[in-house]
Formats: sequence, structure tokens, C-alpha cells
Amino acid sequence: MGLTRSGKGGILTGIFFVASFLPLVFLPETRNAAILLLLACFFLAGTIYIIAIILLKTVTFSLGFIWVVAIILRLILLSTNPVLSDDIYRYHWDGHLLINSVNPYAEPVNSAKLDSFSTSLRERINHPEMASPYLPGALAQFWLVELIAPQEEKAMQFASMTFDLLTGLIIFILLGELSIKKAAVLIYLWNPLVIVEFSHSAHVDSLMLFFSMLAWFFILSSKGNRLASSFFLGIATLTKGIAVIFAPLWLKRWKSAGVFIYALVVLIPISLFAVNAGLGLLGKLDGTGVFGALRIYSRYWQFNQNPVISIFTSIRGFDDESYGLIFRGVLVSLFMIVIIWSAFKAWKMDSSNLELTNRNRSLIRLSLIPAGAFVILSPTVHPWYVTLVVAFLPFFYASKDEAYSLLFWAYPWIWFSLTVSLTYLAYLDPSGSNIPGWVVWVEYLPLFGGLIWAWRKKPELPNQSINVI
Repeated sequence: MGLTRSGKGGILTGIFFVASFLPLVFLPETRNAAILLLLACFFLAGTIYIIAIILLKTVTFSLGFIWVVAIILRLILLSTNPVLSDDIYRYHWDGHLLINSVNPYAEPVNSAKLDSFSTSLRERINHPEMASPYLPGALAQFWLVELIAPQEEKAMQFASMTFDLLTGLIIFILLGELSIKKAAVLIYLWNPLVIVEFSHSAHVDSLMLFFSMLAWFFILSSKGNRLASSFFLGIATLTKGIAVIFAPLWLKRWKSAGVFIYALVVLIPISLFAVNAGLGLLGKLDGTGVFGALRIYSRYWQFNQNPVISIFTSIRGFDDESYGLIFRGVLVSLFMIVIIWSAFKAWKMDSSNLELTNRNRSLIRLSLIPAGAFVILSPTVHPWYVTLVVAFLPFFYASKDEAYSLLFWAYPWIWFSLTVSLTYLAYLDPSGSNIPGWVVWVEYLPLFGGLIWAWRKKPELPNQSINVI
């Protein structure tokens, strides 16, 4: 059977998309030399990506072809050296220490006590004055990869890419469960930021996203198990703590048993690692303890925050301990208000008479609010943080029984997921931390404007499942 014109259109779009990434095979190993080439390819791919999303409604994209393109793109990035981030070196270091029965939270990287465990990658680790900033779930991945392929960067990239593709698979399955067009998985699988941050930079967020989406599968699937969802969300939270934002949405479904399992999964590993390293929550800020490095990070670091936060931080700055503490307290309070409001909406929706599939669609769409609030209210927004939001955008494609597209909620975040890569221009500055002033406006103004427009555009249709946000 010959291809229809719409089928050929989907194939041509995919071919151009792959071609836009091909120059990255020749990506220089020197960071500064690589930035402009990478950004040029990234934005060409981003343009084609947006076109592909727009064409989803009228052009046939073969599901198999979507997956083939997604895998090819990731293999292209897997062939590159991770010049955009130094995090991968600490991943290997933490795994190396665990293999040698050393607690990664007990000593900073540059401690003389660890000299006997030194490796060739040790000198490339950023912030060597701190012990590990990663939670036990992430350490488990580092240990396993280092056990299989010691000091091999490609192995860590491959692991990240694998979890990324598994996340895409779960999204694909859930789209079918929720009666949403399965081709909408393209919104995640073809997102340039997701591809670069996981297959190139190997960020551990791919593991957190995998376990988070696995938890979503068990809470939403007709064959699911709600206690299993609490277990896997616990693992996700142990990988990166931000996954906790989904727990309040599920309280009515979990009941007390689910909350108990979730708490055990999170607290037991943390307690075990804290036995000889401490929690690091109190006392001297020396970067040791399970939360010692995170404590420094949360108190002093800021990068790519939204312009409103920048205005307030420019008054006295986070370096002023009292002012910084108060202002961060305000941001945390606002974030908690969003979480509580989202939990209330989820509880109310789950108590409604809506059909189960409608409630499930509403629930997973509601997750965009706490995930988006995390990005908007955080004083530090690295590009890979935004992948948390991207994972939920495919679910805003209209389902078979919805007459109104909801992608107007997704487009502002799609824009942000592309423009956040401009923060890598900071590497062209000798300090590696100063973003050109215009970048945050290019990122955040369209995001805020698009979200306001989406809120005003919110349809009033009989199907209440689309009115959650």
C-alpha cells in the first residue's frame, strides 16, 4: 500500500529532524567551541519539533517511525562527549566510592582521606569541597553503572538514555489508557531538550522521571496497583526529592497504607546512609551529610531564576544570610500553597461523579501545576530541571471524546523547554555562571504571557475533565 501525502509529510518531517542533529556527531570536545554549534543545531531541531507538533492533528505520523526517529536522535547524542555538564564525573566518583564501601556523604571530594581512592575523573568534579549532593536512589544508579563499566562516561550516558526511552514507553502506554492519540508521545520523545540532557549530558533526572512515570502508570492504569505507585514514587523521590510533589495529588487514592509505604521507602535508605555521615541539616555548612550539599545549594545558589525573583535578589542578594533566608522562605511558602491547592483540586476531582478515565486525565494534567510552579519559583533553574514539565505535556493533546484541544497549555512550556538551552551561553563567560541579560526575558516573558493567555482561553465545555487547570 502506498503512502498517503500526509504519511509522506510525517516521514519528511522526521528526516529533517534527524538531519538537524547530525552535525553534532562532530561536536568539539572543548566546551566553549561546542556551545554555538550545539545551540544552532538545537534551535533548528526545535523549529522542526514545533512544526511536527502542529502537524500532528492533520499529518499521519507512524508510531513506529516516531520511535525510530527518537532512538536515532538519542544514538547521535550518545556518540558525543558530555561537554555541557560536569555532573557525570561526580556520578562516577560516587559510584566508585560505594563500590569501595565508602559513604559518599561522609567526606567532600577533595578530602585527603579519599586520596587512596583517587581516579582519573576526580579532578574534573565540580564543587569538590562538598560531599555528594545526590540522594540514595541516584547513588544506586551510579553504583550499578560503575560496577559494570568503571569510569566509562558512555556507560552513564547509555543508562540515562535507556531510562529516558523507558519513560517515553510509559507515556505511550498511558496515552492509550487515557484515550489520547498515541502519536502525541512525539511531544516527549522528540523534544530536543530531553534528548540533549539525557543522551548527551546523562543527567540522573531521567531515572527520577522513569520511576515517577512508573508510579503514574500504577495509579492510573486499569491494571495498576496503587500501593505499587507509592513504592515507585518513593524510589523517584529517593532519586531526586522534587518527585514528592506528586504524592499530595494521590492521597485519596493511596489512603493510609500508601502513605506508609511511601514514607518507609524514602526514610529507610536515608537513615542507613546517615548512620556514619549524619543528615547534614544542622551545624556547620561543610557539605557533608545526606543533605549537607543540598543545604548549601538551597541557601546560596541561584541561576536562571525568573525576572521577578531576580529583581528581589538584586536588592540585597542571597549572600545576605538573613535576607536570603527570608526571601527563600517566601518562595517555599508560595510553592507550598500551590501544592496544597493542587492536592485540594485532586481530592475534590476524585470525589466527583466523573467517569474514571476523565478523572485520570484530569489528575495527570493537574500535575503540570506543581511541576511548573517548581520551575517558576526556583532560584536555580538549570535546563534539565525543565524535563520534569515536558514529560506531562503529551497528556494535553485532546482525547477521543474531547472536542477542544488543550495544547494551548503545552505551547508556553514547549517554548521554555527550547529557550532554556540559551543559558548554556554562560559557558562563553570565563566564570561559566553569567547568563547574558536578555536570555531570561526570551525565556520567561513568552512563558508567562502564554500561560496567562491559556488561562483566559480555558474552555467551558460539558466535559469537566478539561477544566481542572
